[in-house]
Amino acid sequence: MMKAISLFVLIFPMTAMLAPLDASADANERPSIAALEHRARNGDSGAAISLGMRYRDGNGVEQDRREAVKWYRQAADQGDPAGMDNVGFMYLRGWGVPQDGRIAVAFFEAGAEKGNAQARYNLGECHFSGQGVPQDYGKAIEAWKGAAEKGHDNAAWRLAMMHAAGEHVPRDLEKAEALCRELAERGHVNGMVLLGELLHRKGDEAAAREWWEKAAEKGSRQAEALLELAEWRDQDSEPGVNAYVPVDHLFQGWNNCGSTSISMFLRQGGGELTPYDVKRLCPQSPIGTGTDWAHLVAAGKEIGEDWELITFAYDDEGFETGVRAIRERLDRAEPVVIDFTVKREENGQIERYGHTLLVVGYHAERDRFVLKNPNQPSPGIELMTAEELEENWYSSGYSRNAKGKTARPLIVRKE
Repeated sequence: MMKAISLFVLIFPMTAMLAPLDASADANERPSIAALEHRARNGDSGAAISLGMRYRDGNGVEQDRREAVKWYRQAADQGDPAGMDNVGFMYLRGWGVPQDGRIAVAFFEAGAEKGNAQARYNLGECHFSGQGVPQDYGKAIEAWKGAAEKGHDNAAWRLAMMHAAGEHVPRDLEKAEALCRELAERGHVNGMVLLGELLHRKGDEAAAREWWEKAAEKGSRQAEALLELAEWRDQDSEPGVNAYVPVDHLFQGWNNCGSTSISMFLRQGGGELTPYDVKRLCPQSPIGTGTDWAHLVAAGKEIGEDWELITFAYDDEGFETGVRAIRERLDRAEPVVIDFTVKREENGQIERYGHTLLVVGYHAERDRFVLKNPNQPSPGIELMTAEELEENWYSSGYSRNAKGKTARPLIVRKE
């Protein structure tokens, strides 16, 4: 049996994509810092960008992101659209400069106007998530289409995800499959994973497994999870033994896990609101900020949904009671919204932050819970043992109403 996937490994946010490092895969063949500086000072914008990458990542030199911005900015000032894109990304992340989405967007727009596919992709990310500009699906799709036309694989993949889910575009599984097949044949791992899922839905299990196996060989842990899940997710549910609830996967974008998880939860019951439709129903939790769970429940009432926030004690008994409640809901083909506290090491410091996702299945004998994670590539599947669930499922920040008290929270449909 394959090892369950740990949330700690897969939770890192996916926003704009970093540009590649120096073209040479062999570090011994890369130009020295001194050689790059000489070329950059003599007007070589490509050398300036390579210097920026080296300083950004601490590759062959002590990491210094302010120095990275200096060299990226030199390339941008010389009219290099890749330099513009990289300056924009540093402002988007707040690396070496104050974080400022508006400045980031200005640089992405400048790079995109010069035909840079990466800048167009990043501009689409900003429009999708409302970073530096008002959130706008239409403009995000337009930017990604432009990037995809220039051969940007991740832009095509984002379009495939949206067509697969019918998120602000018509649901078109054939178009999603065609996009993913082109990507998969070029070795795009996320394209392989989603292609396998689309083929599974069509009943072509052999082809689905073939693509998942190829993705797993390239290191995709989600593909490993899907291969294991394929052994039982289509079995008839048996209360207390196993259950799996099919749920559309939606990708959260920047800091929007709560509304995205609720949108997936809503869709499983027949609703059609997008994550940002839900977010706009929570004006006290504006776009770009985490969403208070009390605001999510209130948003449900506005659209005629009767949800409730229930909590269990943060102890062994609370966990056992909560797991029974989760399984009972899944036995009735109802997914459950759950909040985790995730630990991540950043610059030697342990950071903790909340993350909302869905529990969509379980298999008691295999000791597996199935999660639908909005922060992961479609179909967003993760597997977790009961021990891992117990370790991750707790929060004191899911709502201001918690008043800092740690509990194990869920959002469910009222009985």
